[in-house]
Amino acid sequence: KIDTLINNAAYVGTSSFKNWNIEFLKQSPDNWSDVFKVNLTSIFSITQKISNKLSKSKSPSVINISSVYSVIPPKLDLYKGTTINNPASYSVSKAGLNYLTRWLAVNLANKKIRVNSISPGGIDNGQEKKFLKKYISKTLLRRMTTKKDIFKCCLFLSSNMSDYITGQNIIVDGGFSIK
Repeated sequence: KIDTLINNAAYVGTSSFKNWNIEFLKQSPDNWSDVFKVNLTSIFSITQKISNKLSKSKSPSVINISSVYSVIPPKLDLYKGTTINNPASYSVSKAGLNYLTRWLAVNLANKKIRVNSISPGGIDNGQEKKFLKKYISKTLLRRMTTKKDIFKCCLFLSSNMSDYITGQNIIVDGGFSIK
């Protein structure tokens, strides 16, 4: 049996492949398709393939890792003067993941499988200092999201403390989405 599935594999804003981290008008439809295959189709497929094993658990849970940019538009001023951009396929695929989360919650409820997503804010991955300074100024808690912040939310959603929560998206962003 499997108790919890955490879908975390994804192309993200800092991934490096050809024509990815560039301005909108130069973004490639081929990259769009590749990102959707990884960020959305793979999650559908993996969840489908292991749902029977999950249903044998006493408290099965699927947790999809989304993004704050799945619920708010990008704050483009963060990227001005930096080498970082916001690829359209990233945000759109993550918004699709939030919908897939709700869709799976409805369709796996008969197996008693809870399905939720977490939308973290920007994670400190060694971005350039100019970007970090701008980003931090836009959060209420004055810091980037850490991997530990996401891990703690995963622990909650995989525990019996959340046994009546399904189809929800928890935003873990230090207030970035409301400032």
